Amino acid sequence: MWNFALAKAEQGRWEEQFVLFRQALAECGACPARGQIQRNSGLVYGHSGDYQSAELQLQNAAEILPDDTEVREAIVIVRSGRER
Repeated sequence: MWNFALAKAEQGRWEEQFVLFRQALAECGACPARGQIQRNSGLVYGHSGDYQSAELQLQNAAEILPDDTEVREAIVIVRSGRER
C-alpha cells in the first residue's frame, strides 16, 4: 500500500494517495515501518498544500523516529507554510 501511495503521489493523484496511506497505516498497526509511512505521508500532504494534515503526520512520525532530521526539518517547513 505504501509504495502504491507513493506512486499515486508522484502522479499528483492526491486523493487516491491519501486513501492508500490511510490503508497502509491501518494495516501496519504498530509495524516497524509505521514511522516511515507517517513521515512519507506527511511529506506528501505538505506537497499537496494540506499543511495541517502534514504536520499531524509528521508529529506522529517524530514520536516514532525521534532522531530523524528530515522529519524535524519538515515540521519546521510545514509550520512556516501554515503561517503564510
